Amino acid sequence: MTHRRLPTVLRALPVALVAAALPVLPALTGTANAATAYHEYALDRDASSPAAMTVAGCNGTCVLVPKPTGTDDWDNINAKLVAAAKKATASNPVNVLLQKGTYYLSQPLDLPPNVNLKGLGMEQSVLRIKPGTFAAFSYSYMVRPKADPEAGPDTTPGSTNLVSDLTINGNCVAGAGTFSSTAETLLACAEGLPSNAGGGIKVGHRWTVRQVRFTNLNYFKIWVKGATDVRIVDNRWDNRGGAGGGEEDNIGGGGNATRVLIEKNEWDATIRGNSIDLTNAADVTVRGNIVTATPEWANKRKVKGYGTMYMEAVTRARITDNVLTGAGISLKSNVGYDPAGENLDVTNPRDSVVNENTLRRSFGTAITVNYDDHPASAPAHVRRPGGNNAVIDNVITDAAKSGIMIVGLKNADKDTRDVVTGNRITNVGVRANLPAEELKELTQAGDVNRTEFDGFEPSGIALGVGNGDIVHHNTVVDTQGAPTTWYGLSMGQRGNSGTTVTGIRLTDDSGNGWDTVVNAIGGARRTVDGNLPAKPTGLSVTDRTFGWSESNGPVGGYRVYRNGKQVATYTVGGPVPNNLVADFTPGSASSSDPGYYNGWRAFGAGLAGANEDYATGTGSLAVTPLSDTTVVVYGPLVKFGEGNTVAPGQNMTSVASFKALGGSGRSVRAGVGFFTAEVTGLGEFAAPRDATMSTTAGWVTSSYTTQVPASAMYARSFLIIDGATAADAHLIDRVGLVSGTATEGWVDAEWAAGNRYQVVAFRAGDGANSPVATVIDIG
Repeated sequence: MTHRRLPTVLRALPVALVAAALPVLPALTGTANAATAYHEYALDRDASSPAAMTVAGCNGTCVLVPKPTGTDDWDNINAKLVAAAKKATASNPVNVLLQKGTYYLSQPLDLPPNVNLKGLGMEQSVLRIKPGTFAAFSYSYMVRPKADPEAGPDTTPGSTNLVSDLTINGNCVAGAGTFSSTAETLLACAEGLPSNAGGGIKVGHRWTVRQVRFTNLNYFKIWVKGATDVRIVDNRWDNRGGAGGGEEDNIGGGGNATRVLIEKNEWDATIRGNSIDLTNAADVTVRGNIVTATPEWANKRKVKGYGTMYMEAVTRARITDNVLTGAGISLKSNVGYDPAGENLDVTNPRDSVVNENTLRRSFGTAITVNYDDHPASAPAHVRRPGGNNAVIDNVITDAAKSGIMIVGLKNADKDTRDVVTGNRITNVGVRANLPAEELKELTQAGDVNRTEFDGFEPSGIALGVGNGDIVHHNTVVDTQGAPTTWYGLSMGQRGNSGTTVTGIRLTDDSGNGWDTVVNAIGGARRTVDGNLPAKPTGLSVTDRTFGWSESNGPVGGYRVYRNGKQVATYTVGGPVPNNLVADFTPGSASSSDPGYYNGWRAFGAGLAGANEDYATGTGSLAVTPLSDTTVVVYGPLVKFGEGNTVAPGQNMTSVASFKALGGSGRSVRAGVGFFTAEVTGLGEFAAPRDATMSTTAGWVTSSYTTQVPASAMYARSFLIIDGATAADAHLIDRVGLVSGTATEGWVDAEWAAGNRYQVVAFRAGDGANSPVATVIDIG
């Protein structure tokens, strides 16, 4: 398949992209059923990282720390740091070198400006928290800056620091974490440790952290807050060798940090928490990193996912050339925090670029951009809208939910168009890649097809907010024998009246480039509006017979899919299963009573048989209003217990399909009336007015479910055409009364255990799909 590349320069892209041509993307490789292969995590240094210092090379101003004592080495190390600080300058930093072995710390090391802390290599020199001293590290870190960037203005302009070539071991599982050990990784830190204690490194202004392994830590592994010109390069995060770990981020913080580079790092599948989560930062570059997260470890720890890169209230971020397995990339605001302090004002993602990343088997949607605001109950605050973000030339395969999703709370949260171009997306909605906890929650909610945001089916690209966004030259393909991708592009966010999608540019300036979409279940493109049918509910299967409840709204019928392939279509709906009401059949109208026909009675209208237009069976009921009035139609009485199992206390559902023969369409409603054994009325109950509107374009369906009263013995259909005029003739058909809620059904002649069945209601007129109902038949 030919994939056209995007022109290098687009006027709408952030300035960071207008630098150089981008390399050609690799060919599509993802298949949902391919053997799972993960990156081979190792401690090898990147070619760009200089070799570790040696003891022999520690000369001149270099300060050598005595060998580890095996007890508490804080005094020895701190003394050397103090000595180094006396001769260190911005132009001549001083190195302090750790020797081979494990150094124990009973309190944090404060690294003076222009003093570098080095080891002999990640497997040679180790800093480890001394057992029993975690209280000394409360809300703190093993290595931190003496000139704290959170304390105020930069007091040491021009200073630098480097921490390199060593292991930071938080000792949250005592004695564990040796990389070469084959001991099994633990699910968490040891019990009894104080919370929020025992972090790794807190960086200061102009700090570089390079070739450092982080393991066995109870708190944040690297903390970046308020610092400028930070470089985090070629480091490793894991919990191997019997280690545990706290659930805090591996790189966390933000807090007005600027010019942060996170490059060529690797995160192993054994980590906990997010790989990166920065808040309220700017000018962050994340490139060339590798994150591996697996369903195996998510399931062991009973989490819905981990490892994701979060940029919260971050502007001018550049996230490029990263390889993420399991994890995703998320640009969002800071509304997930209490509206106070630095998070009182809301900053939405802006001027950021996500490009040339490879994301495989993401636990959720691979790339999300979310515009938001605090709830109305929050204190008065500044609301900074976002936009001008670009998601380009990424390769996404086998995401569990969608490929790329841009959503919002209100239109005001985004004031500039975004760009989504040149992306290659293969197979979304791959539920095999969902962690067990997420699948369990979705199953319990009865919506295994749900994405992170209600209102979207698994789509290559989903847009929920935007005006004039640029979306073209993307490729969305489903290569599976049983496809799971519903749409190539889904526009509009169902269920949120605060956002709209308008003026989307689907071609470039030359008129070229709407996306290539192959094998999407529901089609290449979908536009969501506020008048779609509701999702079919109650979808179930018993002995290869399927049933579901009627959808509300302008339903024209239903489509049934088996393993991603359409296998049945009902233009209005199939015969009502277990119906207590007989189909309409040809008969004679009453010459003396025009409101009576074959057991049916109308008030305000005449009734007759219609044998040429019907929803099911061989005929329908023609209803002609006699004046301008609401028309009510009653069916024959149905007695409980005669050929049915209806009993008081059960649910009963009334259903009916309507078609307007003239006029502008009216509110049409299905309902039910109940009676005692003496045929004394117990009340009539119907669907709400205006929930279903008739049309001359086709049949629409109304349904209503209520509980059978305690003393009821009979029921009858109770159908309404609201505010009809003489011009509003209608047909009524497919009238049903059933015990329970299933008014639709289908039998699969090619049933097999393990099949995935999905049902949508489609809209009368244009055939637009409702949300998707899913059931897996386990036999």
